[in-house]
Amino acid sequence: MTFDYADDDYVAMRSVSMGQAEAVFEHRVPIMEIMTTNTGNRLACNKLTHTVVGAALRYVRHSETVNSQRHELAIVLADPREASRLPRVTRSAIMPDGTR
Repeated sequence: MTFDYADDDYVAMRSVSMGQAEAVFEHRVPIMEIMTTNTGNRLACNKLTHTVVGAALRYVRHSETVNSQRHELAIVLADPREASRLPRVTRSAIMPDGTR
């Protein structure tokens, strides 16, 4: 998996591969989306992407754990504007050994 991020933008997935197969995303795809009843989407649409809460989350840190069975990537995200009110959110990806 390949990600990109900036201090002023959300974490996005750029590509994912497993063995010979690879998917490259032409547009930035947020790795976390949270839909609530009072926030909705950034864009005027009925999709479950580009949510207001998801767009506000920023990269804090990550950790990687590897054992003989799997790789696990834990990414910690937080909304810097709501740091005192909202918990941090972690997204993990567990992959078979040998994938990225």
